Amino acid sequence: MLNFNGVCSEKDVMIIGVEKKDELKVFSEELTKINSEQANILRRAIKEKKQLTTQMNTQTNEVNELSRLNNELTSLQRELTKKNLELEKLYKQMQEIAITDRLTKIYNRWGFYELAEKEIERAKRYLYPVSIITFDLDYFKKVNDTYGHAIGDLVLEKITVRCKNKLRTFDIFGRMGGEEFAILMPEADGACALLVAERIRQAMNEPISFDENSLTITMSVGVASLNEEYFDLEKILWCADHALYEAKENGRNQVVMGCKVT
Repeated sequence: MLNFNGVCSEKDVMIIGVEKKDELKVFSEELTKINSEQANILRRAIKEKKQLTTQMNTQTNEVNELSRLNNELTSLQRELTKKNLELEKLYKQMQEIAITDRLTKIYNRWGFYELAEKEIERAKRYLYPVSIITFDLDYFKKVNDTYGHAIGDLVLEKITVRCKNKLRTFDIFGRMGGEEFAILMPEADGACALLVAERIRQAMNEPISFDENSLTITMSVGVASLNEEYFDLEKILWCADHALYEAKENGRNQVVMGCKVT
């Protein structure tokens, strides 16, 4: 007579028949042991699979987070570049404001000095001529006293426009204060500067109209050029200013060449 025992899985059934019960018991125990080991192996496999899945999910999340941070960093870098460009533009605007005369929109005294000194150093380095024209509006105080400062400002604005129309784009034109102006002319010798100065003086002959009134402004003009005796901005300006004072002493409304080298 046979004794039976068996085991089943999800898909299979195993039945064993043996003659002796002792053999069946041993076999059953062995079979149970094997089945238990298989179950343990299966549980470990499932656990390892879960751990691996968790690790993969974690890595995927880390990759996604890294990608998000990279995108955010790129966006911040673009924004920083934009802000830097805006800051640079604002800085340039502030520099322009700092060296520009508010009324006439030409260089103020500081702007003129800054650019003129650089131009003179460049002229000495490359050995090309430089001249300076200074001029002062004759009896301008009477304009302010008679018509008021608003009309005086209007006159200064119109005078500035007329002068600019006689200059080259790279000439340096500045308001030194009040009704005093200076022009630095790169690559222009004394003869050239005298010619331009006379053209500017003659441009004042046309009356300036305002409201129902008009007036004619004259100017006294001094000219000086870079040479071996007068070789920096201060000395050339000194020469041009002394020539301007000579023009005033000689009757105003004229151009005088200063500090000629004999």
